[in-house]
Amino acid sequence: MEDTKNDLGTIRIHNHVISALTSIAVQEVEGVVGIYKGIKGSIYNIFGKQGSGAIKVETDKNNEIRLDVAITVKYGVNIPEVARRVQESIQNAIEKSTDLNLKEINVNVHEIQGG
Repeated sequence: MEDTKNDLGTIRIHNHVISALTSIAVQEVEGVVGIYKGIKGSIYNIFGKQGSGAIKVETDKNNEIRLDVAITVKYGVNIPEVARRVQESIQNAIEKSTDLNLKEINVNVHEIQGG
């Protein structure tokens, strides 16, 4: 969770907001099917809950953010290129919306879907 103080008070951006921005940014990249759901995501779907366990947000003592994102890509794409575009999309979305500092964006391709 990131806190910013100004003359009027404190602005707090929770990790789940960063996770939501990350999820949206990932969906915008061509060649990406979506955030990897895995077994945990399937269980959430069965019970009608939303979970973003495939997105991990960590903030260090210098208020720099480290993201780990698991994705599913389409068959036939250049995986390193798609992963790089995912990193750029996430960076643009978070910096534009929050002014937060990103230290790392780690993209893990966990699944490929034919299509």
